[in-house]
Amino acid sequence: MTNYPDDSHLSRSSREATAMLFLRERAWSKVLLRAQSATALNQAAFAVMKRDPLPLAPIPGLPCHCPPATRTLSTPNSPAFEEMALKPVTVPRP
Repeated sequence: MTNYPDDSHLSRSSREATAMLFLRERAWSKVLLRAQSATALNQAAFAVMKRDPLPLAPIPGLPCHCPPATRTLSTPNSPAFEEMALKPVTVPRP
């Protein structure tokens, strides 16, 4: 595990405490990114219903996918979304 931030000046017990804090910060960050992406997917569904252009996804900046035949809106094909497991949104016809 890399030291983030640099904690080489801290005692061993302080380094362990810092590692736990930043481990929790990374987990919290993943949850925040998933929530932000789910919200962006719902906002994109409203854009489709209003016939507006699809907005870009918040993480990689790629557009969401929404085939007109199925009207199923899904996240971009990107490794950033693989572990999020966001379910596609079916967009009703206006």
